[in-house]
Amino acid sequence: MILSLYIIILGNSIRYEVYDIYKTNEKDLSCLSQNTNNLKIITLITCDNFDNSKRIIVKAKENN
Repeated sequence: MILSLYIIILGNSIRYEVYDIYKTNEKDLSCLSQNTNNLKIITLITCDNFDNSKRIIVKAKENN
């Protein structure tokens, strides 16, 4: 199953395919690495629980 995200900017739709979803602790910033090997990557970060001690990370790459 392929999960996709769409971002619409000024009427143009860009499709991203999710390639990784994982949990991490609140202090782990490695998901913000700018080393993308020239791929267009987006990273979504959200809280996992009420005390904000865990984060869910979703990474997706542009798919033309």
